[in-house]
Amino acid sequence: MSTEWGRASRTATLPTSVHAPGLARDLLAEICERARLADGTTQTALLLTSEVVTNAVTHCEGDPVLTVEVEPDRMRVSVGDRSLARPQVVPAPARLSEHGRGMWLVDRLASRWGVDILDARQKVVWFELDRAAATPHPA
Repeated sequence: MSTEWGRASRTATLPTSVHAPGLARDLLAEICERARLADGTTQTALLLTSEVVTNAVTHCEGDPVLTVEVEPDRMRVSVGDRSLARPQVVPAPARLSEHGRGMWLVDRLASRWGVDILDARQKVVWFELDRAAATPHPA
């Protein structure tokens, strides 16, 4: 991992298991602390990372690859996987539904997000948070 005041970056391959979101959150929390990110930015990043990693584990093949880059003005989190299935954003998830909130949250809380197709079998789902504009999620 490389770090300096307000900056940090790291890439890690996560297991295709129910433990992947927790491992991703642990890694992200460490990076946020080293980069001295505000609590609101950190909490939002942890929530959204959990959702994107969970989607990769649930809907894709292979081990997801998490990349986190923190710059002075923004944070970018990317999750690569071996699938071309694009995540879907539902207009408004049903109140009691157990599914469908992940990308809805990303769409609502991220400053920007997208999907990059790398080749015939790989994509990267990413989101960015502007450091000054990050919205804390309720506890």
